[in-house]
Amino acid sequence: MEFLLSPGGRVLLGAASASTGAALTKLWCECGDAKVAERLREVHRHACISAPIGLDLVAAVHELLAILESSLSAENHGSCCGGLEFFTDRFSSNPRPGGSHSQADVEYKRRLRRIRELSGKAPHRRETRGGSSQSAINPWLQYSRVLTAESRSHARRREARDRLFDPSHGGVSGQHGACSALCYLVASFLQLGRSPRGTIQDSQRASLRLAVTALALHPVFGGRHSLARQRCTAMGVRLLSSPRATSTNEDFQRWATALICFLDAALAWRPIDPFGLLGTGEEGEHGMLLVGNLGICSYGTSAKLIQTHIRKANNECGATWRRLEAQMEQIRMRNLPLQWQVAWSQAQDASMLVRNRTRAQLRVELHHHPLRVSPWADWPLMRNYFQPRPVIVANVNSGIEWAFRPNIREGFQFHVRLLTKAGVEVASRRLRRGQKFNFRVPVPPEPAVQLRGQAKPSGKGAPKHRLSTCSTAAPSSSSASAHGDALTTTATEEVSTHSEALAIVGEDTSMNAMIDTVICPLCLCQVEAQIVRPKPPAYSEGVTCDRCGLHIECGLSDYQQTSVPFFHCGNCWYDLCQDCGSREMREVWWK
Repeated sequence: MEFLLSPGGRVLLGAASASTGAALTKLWCECGDAKVAERLREVHRHACISAPIGLDLVAAVHELLAILESSLSAENHGSCCGGLEFFTDRFSSNPRPGGSHSQADVEYKRRLRRIRELSGKAPHRRETRGGSSQSAINPWLQYSRVLTAESRSHARRREARDRLFDPSHGGVSGQHGACSALCYLVASFLQLGRSPRGTIQDSQRASLRLAVTALALHPVFGGRHSLARQRCTAMGVRLLSSPRATSTNEDFQRWATALICFLDAALAWRPIDPFGLLGTGEEGEHGMLLVGNLGICSYGTSAKLIQTHIRKANNECGATWRRLEAQMEQIRMRNLPLQWQVAWSQAQDASMLVRNRTRAQLRVELHHHPLRVSPWADWPLMRNYFQPRPVIVANVNSGIEWAFRPNIREGFQFHVRLLTKAGVEVASRRLRRGQKFNFRVPVPPEPAVQLRGQAKPSGKGAPKHRLSTCSTAAPSSSSASAHGDALTTTATEEVSTHSEALAIVGEDTSMNAMIDTVICPLCLCQVEAQIVRPKPPAYSEGVTCDRCGLHIECGLSDYQQTSVPFFHCGNCWYDLCQDCGSREMREVWWK
């Protein structure tokens, strides 16, 4: 005890307290990140589930909205216990003595069963033996029966290939998929209401709100559009009720968007104490457009206000629907992590497509992002040990589309490098799952095409373009014969001139006409012909073709010109003579 009261003991006690606090804070943050990652995996698992085909989507959304309203009503009536309810048996999953459950537990399980019926089930690929009366109703049984008619191995290969070359596979597809996603969000909200509230358990609520915001960004609900664009286009989500909006698709978008707004408002309440007695909105002092700024209040007060707005929306209150429209735009304007922005749009192991639009073979390397290169990699002896290891390597030929699907544990963002056969990097960019990369090189046109476009008669003796005339008056016989002879002579001269031009074009093409631009075989950049010696000192004695070894004298002066043009690449210092450049363009890029 005396040691702790001494100055050294106080310092030691303070250091131990600080270390313990830092360790607890780190553990708390890691638990929160783990909850968010688990929620993201659940979202990816439920994104591929679709509601039954014959389900009335508008009625299903109305039923989900009613379940949400009744859940908020139960929270409002049970708010007298505040955050101390986790000490009672309300959140206990064990039944009471005697095997009887409370009325709240029975109602909670009934709602979950109904939500599972509306959500649908994932397709299974198990064979069905014998006939079944449900095969004509259940579409998944029909899908399984089709698979039994053909080879199972062939069907699996085709399905795997379709998944590999479809980056959007595994996401929410259409309004049936969006209805199933809404069912998952409402069921998760009901489960969240059964768990204790407080600052320690707040990661579940925060992760669920991220899932709600990510679903609002899905193209089914219109994406990120401004209010003016929504009013101008018929495809936008216009929430205000109108007698003309009788389409089922518009009604589903309208009520599904309202359900997303109410879920987001219910999840915006954040506790400020460990027991969840009081809390405030995450939007701060500005508040939300739907419920306003509540300040510090209990969750029951916020639930009561949201329940009131749900009733107003059911009664077609114009002010409430305008608030819902503004609230939806506010949700879409939030900044989300990149993985959450595409959580409902694609699978967690979505592939990436790289398309080679050139005439050269490329080596594609997929690295982790960010790409960290050690300074020791510049040393020749250390290069093999400190160079970044690629995740996937593939040699992609000309005109080939290659799909890359790394393992989930490898990450979400990657760095793609494209290299030629010589090892020169021609392109590098950041690529995430679900994206496509089209690589192409602009090819200069053939000289024959240019000469053919310029092969027109010129000079004083060139005939006019107008070779025929039309008159309403009948000319005399002598004038008609003279005019006919003139037309015949003009036509003969033009035919001979045109044939001479074609002969010149063919002669230039056959004799390897001079070209102005070629594509470097190493770095695939365009190189223009030049007749002046390059500036590096290595070219003081002249230029040597790297393909045929032809030496071109440039002279001692920097301004002295050569007799034959050559091609010098300033990026990789690759040199070509006129014949090798023409042969490279004809055999590779112009064939």
